[in-house]
Amino acid sequence: MIDFKERLRTELVEFVEERRPERTPRRHRARWLAVPAGVTAAAVVAALAVGPPRPERTVPTPMVINEVGYSIELKPDGIVEITLVDPAGAKALERRLNELGIRAVVLISSADCTEPKPEPIVTPEPLIAGFGTGKYALRIRTSVIPADAHLLIVYAAEDDQYPNEGPATTMLAAVKTAPTCYSP
Repeated sequence: MIDFKERLRTELVEFVEERRPERTPRRHRARWLAVPAGVTAAAVVAALAVGPPRPERTVPTPMVINEVGYSIELKPDGIVEITLVDPAGAKALERRLNELGIRAVVLISSADCTEPKPEPIVTPEPLIAGFGTGKYALRIRTSVIPADAHLLIVYAAEDDQYPNEGPATTMLAAVKTAPTCYSP
C-alpha cells in the first residue's frame, strides 16, 4: 500500500512538471568565446606582420638633465639644448648624448692634435637653432643630422675672453667620420 506521503510527493512532482516551461536547448559558451578569441588572434597576427609604424625620427620626450659639468634639455620640437660648464664634463656629455640616441662626439680642442679636420656635411637646415638661455648654451636641430653621421661639438680648452664662464664652442658640425681629437 502506498502511503500518503509517497502519493503526495508523486502528485506534486507531476504537478510541477506539467507547469514547468519548456526548456530551450542550452547553448555552449565555448562557441561564443571562440569567435572573439579568433578575432583577437587574427588582429595580433596582422599587427605583428605589419609591424609598428616606424617614423624616420622620433620626437624626444621633453626632458632636462643636469649633471656636474653639463646640462642637456630635450625640447618637444626636437631641439636639443646643450650647455657644457666644465671641460672635464665633455666625455660625460658625449656619453649621455649617445645614450639618448644622438650620435655625438664631444671634444676639447688640443694644439697637440695632428688629425686632419673632418669635412662637415651640408644639412638641409642649419644645424644650430640658436643659443640657449645660458652662456655657451647651444640649441641644436638633431633631426637634420643624417642617420649615418655624427654630431661633432668641439669646445675651446680655455676661454681667455670670458674666464670662469664655461668653454666656448669652436666647432659644431655633422660629420661622416668622427675624429678622436681636434686642433684649433
